Amino acid sequence: MTRGVWWAPGGRISDGPAGLSAANRVLKQPASRVPTAKGRLVIMSTADEIVTGRRWLVIGAPMEGSGTGRGEIGAPGAFRRAGLVEGLGAVDFGDLPIAVTDGSRDPVTGIIGHHQIATGTKLIADAVSSALLVGWRPIVLGGCCSILPGALTGLRRHSGPAKLVFLDGHLDLFTPKDTRTGELAGMALAVVTGYAAEAAGALAGPVPLVEPADVLAIGDADGTRRRESGAAEAATAIPDARVMDAQSIRSMGAETAAARAAALLDREGMPYWLHFDIDVLDQAVMPAVSFPAATGLGYAEVETLLKAFGGDPRLIGVSVADLNVDRDPQHEYAGKVTELLVSAFA
Repeated sequence: MTRGVWWAPGGRISDGPAGLSAANRVLKQPASRVPTAKGRLVIMSTADEIVTGRRWLVIGAPMEGSGTGRGEIGAPGAFRRAGLVEGLGAVDFGDLPIAVTDGSRDPVTGIIGHHQIATGTKLIADAVSSALLVGWRPIVLGGCCSILPGALTGLRRHSGPAKLVFLDGHLDLFTPKDTRTGELAGMALAVVTGYAAEAAGALAGPVPLVEPADVLAIGDADGTRRRESGAAEAATAIPDARVMDAQSIRSMGAETAAARAAALLDREGMPYWLHFDIDVLDQAVMPAVSFPAATGLGYAEVETLLKAFGGDPRLIGVSVADLNVDRDPQHEYAGKVTELLVSAFA
């Protein structure tokens, strides 16, 4: 266990494992009782090896945007049981106290469970920004893709403008006007790029959190069809040159795709966040998701893509989304994704 010093308003909690335990107990309190400084959750550490080594800090964010308690809420625990914390040599901060139980759609933002989602978004943002402040490299375990606005809010608060690598079997560019479900997960990329402006403003404040031209979207299962048909999800300003869909990855090979993505990020030289939705894996090999995608990508291809980013010092943090534990009763797929993450980021 890495030694750290954990602080909340009013002073030091304690250091080392006891401090981590105390911090975890604090976070398991109801959201209204979570200690704040000017309304923000604070994580701090004075350990030199953390600041200089940028160790991984695992933050559980069991936010699931349907309001039905779907199996994504169990994913952080499933990854821990599969050995992710030990495999990464990380420290486990525990789960943020997030629960979305309201299945109604907000009339203004169009988002299911808007107020609870907004609370969860703030908690994620506070955890990410304070972790980055003292030198941790956060890995946020969802939950569904609704965790992304909070992660990028925290990143922008700490680091200013940054880029986003969006590794996902869907583009998630629906807006409140054209989404059928009302789940934030299907609007996540539209929200962070400012195209769902009312929803974005209500959740994350000033938008965009990331400029559309600073997104690198990799793995969309049917992006070509969407663009050719003019479907609403594709009618956005993510430049075509920055959308590397699954078909193009299969055509050029994962190694070439990874090299091209890495070269693009090298030229641009900015820090970036990686969002990894596990439905980028083809539905034949990854059935443990709520919205399977026919990407044709297997574990070897996705591992190659992840490794292109894992060793890059400009990678500032990672979010992992969409493992549905209700569809993984034998814990097989939690284990396989854990192997991917450890291979890429340990």
